[in-house]
Amino acid sequence: SRDQWASRIWAAKLAGLKTITTSVVWARHEARPGQFDFTGDNDIRHFVQLIQQAGMHCVLRVGPFVGGGVDFGGLPPWGPAVKG
Repeated sequence: SRDQWASRIWAAKLAGLKTITTSVVWARHEARPGQFDFTGDNDIRHFVQLIQQAGMHCVLRVGPFVGGGVDFGGLPPWGPAVKG
């Protein structure tokens, strides 16, 4: 969650990591067609800024398909690729 981002990023830096990689899950940011949410735990900008402030690099894996571990590979259930 958002309140743990800074401490986890710092821990990664202290462990010697130089880059944070994360997926941007479409279904999470547009749960309903045309209704976007980039607030709270969905605030990608804030997450990337924390990484930058730590002097690290960020790789955003932007979908639409981000792979296993996420329902429909991250595609929203209302999307045409899911409905078939």
